[in-house]
Amino acid sequence: MIKVGLTNAKNLKEANSDAPSGIRYSNIHADAPEACKGFYDFPKKLDIDLIESNIPCVSEQNHIQHLHGVIFNFDVSGKSLDRIEKEELWRKMILRDSCKKVVLKSNAVYEMMTGKNYFGSYYFRIKDKEILAKTEVVFPGFKHIPYMKRKESDTVNILFDGSQFYKDGGEQAVNSFLELQKRFDIKMFLYSKDLFKDKRSYDSLEHKKVIAKINSCKDIVLIDKIDNYLRKADIFLRPTIKDHDGYSSLIMPMNYSLPVITTDFSVLNDIAENNKEGLVIPIRNYNYTVSEKRGSAVLSERLKQYMQKETLIRLKKLIEDKSLRQKLGRNANRKIESRFSLEKHKKIMKKIYIGAAE
Repeated sequence: MIKVGLTNAKNLKEANSDAPSGIRYSNIHADAPEACKGFYDFPKKLDIDLIESNIPCVSEQNHIQHLHGVIFNFDVSGKSLDRIEKEELWRKMILRDSCKKVVLKSNAVYEMMTGKNYFGSYYFRIKDKEILAKTEVVFPGFKHIPYMKRKESDTVNILFDGSQFYKDGGEQAVNSFLELQKRFDIKMFLYSKDLFKDKRSYDSLEHKKVIAKINSCKDIVLIDKIDNYLRKADIFLRPTIKDHDGYSSLIMPMNYSLPVITTDFSVLNDIAENNKEGLVIPIRNYNYTVSEKRGSAVLSERLKQYMQKETLIRLKKLIEDKSLRQKLGRNANRKIESRFSLEKHKKIMKKIYIGAAE
């Protein structure tokens, strides 16, 4: 039995129920005197063989000596450090013998780290062959839901999910829906946890106009969670310019055999490909700026116009073409089963654990 300590287990019982055979997880809590830098020192006495951490970790040698090693499982390093500081500290941490593996959750992060697709100073470029030799991309695993054929209906139901309404293309989604509603029998289920909550950011004339549009349309239904609507929907819509929810934003609807309309930003490019699992708006290489207004991100006018046009085109195409919806939905479900299989993930991680514990 290999005992692995986790710093990020939200539900330890669930983690152990899905653990690879021969692996046992336990929770460890990091003491973080330098949390502002994103680097942690762990307790010195731990009854475990490995640490799997989603945060950068520096451990003293007298602590590491009775461990077989550390596996780092995270996307980015400390946010408060600039690129040069990050790179220097990463090398110090990763080049230690005690660091056995750096597990990245997406190809996008690997591309950004190595400079193949560089989004700015938030990420730094790593060329060091010793570091890259320890690095491996392992996609997260999810329990697969068998393909689900949608019920026959004259109404096309659209599900929008955006934790951050404007960054996730909520305004473009609403405007596109209202325009297409003039020609098609459609309904929208709209979820956004911040739509009415952040009064400081959203107490503006522009936001009030958006709310008025939503409230005046009986076919836009505000919902408090998306779970109950995944089976009712025919299209999942989230033309986001950020990946703040990572994989979780697309995995669930695709698992429920829904075609998606999204963008190719960051990790999203690993999940849905254009004309395969959905219709994807290209923004990875789009030269845009996002301004800040009263503490809240606001899309530039140029980006808003571009996103509005592209969202409308793709939504119209899926509303009109039922066979395309079915094809993309089936492909989406298969993608979860193949690339994001829980069993595949467990098999890869078990191999990493065994290698690190040798």
